[in-house]
Amino acid sequence: MDISVILPTYNNGKYIERAVNSVINQGIEELELIVINDGSTDNSAEILEDLAGKHPCIRVITQENRGVSAARNAGLDAASGEFVAFLDGDDNFRPDALEEMLYLAGQWEADLVVGELRRIQSFGESIMKNSRMMSQKVMLRKEDIGFVNSFSVCNKMFRRSVIEEHRLRFRKIRHAEDGVFLYSFLNACGQIIGCPRVVYEYHRALPFEAKSALSRLDAPMFDSLTAAVEEIRKLAEKWSETVQRELNVRIFRTSIVNEYYRHLWILEKETLSKVMTTAEKYREKLTEEELTALEPAMTDLESEGRLKTKEEILQDPYLSVAVAAGMKEKELSRFLDTMYYQDCPNFEVRLDGCYRQSVPEEYAKKENLYIADQENCGLRELASQTKGRCLQIIDGSAIYNENTVKLMLRNLQKLDVDFISVLPLGYREGTTERIDRLNNCFTKKGRRNAEKNPKVMERHNEIDCRLFNKLFRRSALTEVLEELDETAGPEQVCGTAFGKLTYRRVANVRIGLQSGYEPKKPKAPAEPEGLKPSGTEEAGEKDRNGLPLGNSYWVARKLRRVQADKTLFLGVVAHEPGGNLRPLADALNDRGGDVLQDAAAAELEQSEQINVAYAADYATAGTLIAEDDDVETDGLELRKNQELIRLWHTRGGDLLEHSPLVSPQTREYGIPETDRFFDRDAALAARKRLERRYPRLRGRKLALFAPAFHQGLSVQTGYDFEYFNPGRVSDALGEDFVLALCWHPRTKSFLEDETEFRDRETVESFDLNLSRETDLNGLLLAADILITDYTDLGFAYSLLERPMIHYWFDANDYLLRKKPGRRLTEYAWGQQVFSEEELIDALKNPQIDPDDRAAFRNRFMEKCDGHSAERIVNRIAAKW
Repeated sequence: MDISVILPTYNNGKYIERAVNSVINQGIEELELIVINDGSTDNSAEILEDLAGKHPCIRVITQENRGVSAARNAGLDAASGEFVAFLDGDDNFRPDALEEMLYLAGQWEADLVVGELRRIQSFGESIMKNSRMMSQKVMLRKEDIGFVNSFSVCNKMFRRSVIEEHRLRFRKIRHAEDGVFLYSFLNACGQIIGCPRVVYEYHRALPFEAKSALSRLDAPMFDSLTAAVEEIRKLAEKWSETVQRELNVRIFRTSIVNEYYRHLWILEKETLSKVMTTAEKYREKLTEEELTALEPAMTDLESEGRLKTKEEILQDPYLSVAVAAGMKEKELSRFLDTMYYQDCPNFEVRLDGCYRQSVPEEYAKKENLYIADQENCGLRELASQTKGRCLQIIDGSAIYNENTVKLMLRNLQKLDVDFISVLPLGYREGTTERIDRLNNCFTKKGRRNAEKNPKVMERHNEIDCRLFNKLFRRSALTEVLEELDETAGPEQVCGTAFGKLTYRRVANVRIGLQSGYEPKKPKAPAEPEGLKPSGTEEAGEKDRNGLPLGNSYWVARKLRRVQADKTLFLGVVAHEPGGNLRPLADALNDRGGDVLQDAAAAELEQSEQINVAYAADYATAGTLIAEDDDVETDGLELRKNQELIRLWHTRGGDLLEHSPLVSPQTREYGIPETDRFFDRDAALAARKRLERRYPRLRGRKLALFAPAFHQGLSVQTGYDFEYFNPGRVSDALGEDFVLALCWHPRTKSFLEDETEFRDRETVESFDLNLSRETDLNGLLLAADILITDYTDLGFAYSLLERPMIHYWFDANDYLLRKKPGRRLTEYAWGQQVFSEEELIDALKNPQIDPDDRAAFRNRFMEKCDGHSAERIVNRIAAKW
């Protein structure tokens, strides 16, 4: 069994089928899904019974409600897979996620694989930053700071033998149990790798859509958290001081402040007291520098060195939210649900007097909620009762995402304007939709047009005339309201504010509207394209074998005999001064053979019809020579005395073992272009020739950077230079080195006509750009050290006694795109590095493992001994 997926569920009947389907649709044959029904009282049992009947890989375990830790442990006890993954009942895996994680684990023999985690909410989705940071790394260290900030086990895959060998199980705690399990595993495991794909989708419902975890923030749960984080600190004791300090920061910022203090209005008195005491304890562990670094993320708290108490917030709230008349009872209840589940506690709520009988009891008791004496009071009167330095007036059926208020406050402060307007979305039972007219005001194009054209700005302001999606500095809004009549409505207030105050529209902060909007109109279906009349396709005619040889070839084939001493090169010898064709052509000419090249290719380069004058050469040459798999010969029917010789580029055993062009009758003669790698004079000549053209090379070592063709990149770039800064690398190497770039030939042609080449300035920071050199093997002979990634250059370079470095910062992304049949390391020799820091260190301290290089040469390049061309010529000449 490859993998066991453990899925605990408690009353997730609404979502459980989605979770289960995300596993069984992974396309993995050796997979088992163990679902632990942890005492569900909804329809989960019936759904699971039906699914298990349809899919034999599903095993359902039913138990009394004992919590997620006990449920996961029951799954671990029943698991039999080589790896284990965890899934919650209301979440899902991305398609192919488990297959890709298994594939990468096999490539590196990893014990732990970490992927990206996507968070999905009604108002949008986002990638969790720490999960992305870790997943993009090929190799991860146990003390990687990312683990400190990402306790979740759900975006990770664990080797089960490590779990069982060390008897790892989830602790019976209610909070941060993932972190304790993760750090216990980190202490026991070996190789850790990243999977640069979104593997897991975490769904976060609005509080009125599903029971929120926030509703369980009680004193026992906080006690579990403090016990868990202390255990994690002990598990990480043997690691660096940096990890210890980062853990302290994480516990204070995330575990205490973000998960508890930011929700202080829904905490019981005992819980809040513990939170405040523990927060102060951990704050004292932090240095002044660490506290300063936290300030940008805590500006909305106005902490100034310590967290404000409830009483201080009541006296001096940062934000006032004034709710005007107009909401229905259900809409008000939903609004208050989302208001009090915000992760920003520094606020007060002021309700119009008309809501006195509509406020749910749980909110009527809140100390920071006030109800005006007057019903249907005007906006000016309602605003005058507020105390916050920032003010939001709710004039519609608004609802918030969990971080709407915090983001609005941060943007208002950062942008230094009088007010901001954020993007409104329509909300309908769990889904959001754009509001056509309003949405156009917030698009990048719409905002840019408005900045350029005052009439467009005026039109946008007329459309964006509601208050609920705006946050004001209270002093600025008060000034506007004082100019207006007491009965002024939202349109008048907005119109005056747009004319008098400074403002910005912010598209990446969103607020919902439950009713009173026009939904986005669906796009009309595209008109089907008209069918072309049959027979109108402009396809070039080809002969019965699929080759563009023309009738003259078949006439010559029928009337003329094969000439044993005639050799035809199916390529242009002159175009590859350092390739396979030239040394072979020279050797055959020395023997006195009748040597021809594909004249049609030489003259026309891309010929759809071979000229009549040369068709006879194809029909009568005793030997046809093709380079690599670049020449199509599938349709060529060799005559009795004809032979096709295909000369491989330096791809060695990969092609011999996997290419469909290789048959059991294939014989190896070596690679002619590598013959000069055994000629010391040729190497010296290549170096001197390069030094004459580039005098700065004299007396210095040449570090040649020759990356592969990266097909997935934009036409404006040839390489992801975020991970390779040539200026920084060159400076680190000093005056002893010249750092030179040589693009892959396909990359070079790809960029030659690109006028908006994005990385032009970066490329110019290399000491030399040798991409226009046509003799690539000559560059290898001249280089003192080779840096590459996934090219074939390592095959030929293994013939030299020089160091080579594979820079694989994106190896796992490459592996998932290419899916090679073997492990990546089997095609490589030399040093393998995964970060720029490691690359610089390897360049300063180059190493060669003679045994490693010899094993690679013997496996892939055994026939390359300096006599490859001679062997091939002898075979051809033997027929003359």
